[in-house]
Amino acid sequence: MSRNDQDAEDIVQEAYLRAFRFYDGFRGVNTRPWLLTIVRNVYNTWLQQNPAGRLVHFDEGDPGIHPLFANPEEALIQNISGLLLRRAMETLPLLSREVLILRELDGMSYKDISSVVGVPPGTVMSRLSRARARLRQVAIGLMSAGAESTSKE
Repeated sequence: MSRNDQDAEDIVQEAYLRAFRFYDGFRGVNTRPWLLTIVRNVYNTWLQQNPAGRLVHFDEGDPGIHPLFANPEEALIQNISGLLLRRAMETLPLLSREVLILRELDGMSYKDISSVVGVPPGTVMSRLSRARARLRQVAIGLMSAGAESTSKE
């Protein structure tokens, strides 16, 4: 969410410190949504204190090719796909990006996402649906733009 590994590490570290400090106040069975709610709150506080965190930064450096790719063509496709997905995700509004990350990357249930984000499960489902549609639309646009620039060269 922070678009920067160092900032993300700082946010998670602060969230864990808060979780340890307030663990006595935890009332529930599943600690994962509780902890992710703390991470989300720390992120929102960080975002208010660091307005530059709202800016989109593209890392044009080496995105990292997985060493198990023996075929250079597969490595290139994987590399392009990863950059495309990252750029498409960065264009999404914060709330859309948040539910996509919680559902698709963290594998959380709608109920747990609802608890973390603080909205009803139906709202989570509709946000997720709109976020997926928008991500698809942006990715297609980015692929089209890439194909056009490649054909011009």
